[in-house]
Amino acid sequence: MVTKFPKPAELYVINNLNGEMRVYDPSKNTVLQQQNPTNSTETTQFFYFLHNRKADLGLSSMGFSLGQTKFENGVMITTWKSPAPVAKNIKRVELVHKGQNPIFMKYVDPNERTIKKVYYYNYTKLGVVDFPTTITQIDYLTASDSIVTKTAYGALKVNDEVESNLLDFNIPANAKVIK
Repeated sequence: MVTKFPKPAELYVINNLNGEMRVYDPSKNTVLQQQNPTNSTETTQFFYFLHNRKADLGLSSMGFSLGQTKFENGVMITTWKSPAPVAKNIKRVELVHKGQNPIFMKYVDPNERTIKKVYYYNYTKLGVVDFPTTITQIDYLTASDSIVTKTAYGALKVNDEVESNLLDFNIPANAKVIK
């Protein structure tokens, strides 16, 4: 999968099913390379939304099990129990849907501390699926410190709409590898 990010700086992210990921910065002609199963094209938010797997956003495929489902104020809230290997860091995940679309996700650690919140909003039709064009993620590092990341997608293109030069994009052979 090739993803082009024009802002805040132009970047190309290329990843595959095996979790091999390369991030190319054309302004510096550098490439960052990583390999991690979490970088797989089948574990990205793009994958879950574009393959209409919004019901659990991949939690079940990561070993989480559905614990509880409840309805409150027009939304459905599901609670997912962590698998043993993850439970030392994440006790549970809460996922909130409005209609068929996820709007919120919360990660809770074994001490009942919220460690991450993700908000999905500004949905648009992308092909036949609804896709959130804005995602805000808050990572709580300590009780008084957090990192807020807001990602806004625009000019989304799929299938025949994609420019063929992007589909054939290759990182230049002379790009400096960053370690």
